[in-house]
Amino acid sequence: MIYGKASKPFVYRVLLPAAVRVLSAPVPQTLRNTISNTIEDNISLNKLFIKLKWEKELAVEYSFAMLIMFLSLWGFSIAVRYLFTLFYNASSWLADSVSVLALLGLPTMFQYTSFIYDFPLLFLY
Repeated sequence: MIYGKASKPFVYRVLLPAAVRVLSAPVPQTLRNTISNTIEDNISLNKLFIKLKWEKELAVEYSFAMLIMFLSLWGFSIAVRYLFTLFYNASSWLADSVSVLALLGLPTMFQYTSFIYDFPLLFLY
């Protein structure tokens, strides 16, 4: 999906894949090889990559994708807090609690499917 090889309609969702390609392009091949070898040598990382069915050669891309997804969730939490304080005159701890509850409620939506572009899309809307 990162390199545009997914089937339709997923190939048209390009925000996260394009950002990952832009961020990972300047990473030198020697660093990529070092990371891949480190994953191969580390038993727990190797088991994790096997369990997730990830390719070790794309570890840099996976790292950037996870970073963007984390930042998107963080931005979503901040946006929920802002919207809550915009419409309700509540204390700051309640606004913080609502934003955390919004994040905790997200896994219930992943029962059937979840894709790498879900979190950036959630943050933007």
